[in-house]
This record gives sequence, structure tokens and C-alpha cells, in this order.
Amino acid sequence: MVDREHAAGRRVLARGAAGRGVVLLWHGRGVDSADWMLPLADRVAGGGALALAPDWSSETPDGGRADLLTSVRHARDRATEAGHDPDRIVVAGWSL
Repeated sequence: MVDREHAAGRRVLARGAAGRGVVLLWHGRGVDSADWMLPLADRVAGGGALALAPDWSSETPDGGRADLLTSVRHARDRATEAGHDPDRIVVAGWSL
């Protein structure tokens, strides 16, 4: 799966295909730490879903809100491209 940008300068790591849906994986606080989500993304992909792990920054003035909302829009677009209901994506993550 080809990694893309979900916003200017913000990559999203993609693993698997959207056969069983789309799962958006958010890393915890920090800057551009999507790589931490790769083991989980690989497991999700192994279950038949498209796993998306976006980079984002908690250090922006809005605490990362804009980055996270942009990643949701990207996940919804990917779900639509795959023929899935964009209102039925799964979001998972953790933090401090």
C-alpha cells in the first residue's frame, strides 16, 4: 500500500486494503509518530481492513485538532473510494 499525505507535510501510513473497512489509528502526543502504529496497522491489515496511521502534531496551537480532523476526512475519502460507508470508519488510539 502506498503512503500518502493527508495534509500538506503530514503523511499517512497505509497498510492493507479496505475489503472489510477502514481503521484510523492515532498515535499519542508528540510530533509525527505514526511509525509507532505500524505493528498494530499490520495486524489490522491482516484482518482484511485498510489501516491508516497519520502523522500529526500535538504541539500546534490547536493541540493537533486540525491535523486529526484532516486525517478523519482522509479516512472518509478512502472509505468512499473503496465503496464503504464513510460514516462507518473505526478510530483507535491511545495517549498518555
